[in-house]
Amino acid sequence: MRTRRWPTRSIGITVGLLACLAEPAAQAQSQSPTQSTPTPWRETSTPEEQALDAAAFEGVQATLATPQFADVDSAVVVLRGRVVYRFYRDGEPDKLRDTQSASKSALSALLGTAIAQGRIA
Repeated sequence: MRTRRWPTRSIGITVGLLACLAEPAAQAQSQSPTQSTPTPWRETSTPEEQALDAAAFEGVQATLATPQFADVDSAVVVLRGRVVYRFYRDGEPDKLRDTQSASKSALSALLGTAIAQGRIA
């Protein structure tokens, strides 16, 4: 039986973009035009502060550290504009990642979701 492998070495962009889709419209409506918007994803939070199960992230960390997921270089989860989880196999968050075609898939998923939610006509 063939083991399914991830199609890209980095799932960070895909996970981050999909996770942040949940709240952008609400955030945009609640900000006045004069408010300064922080640089995206520079703010951090903990799973507990976001009412998430911290043990689940520990499980993700353990899973990503296994040889089966050796092709995954990084993963980032962003919720409500705050980074709640980061995984960097090499420990270097500022290193450029080879995402190949992952951004096209993520953008397609985001666009489809936005259309389905009526955010784009």
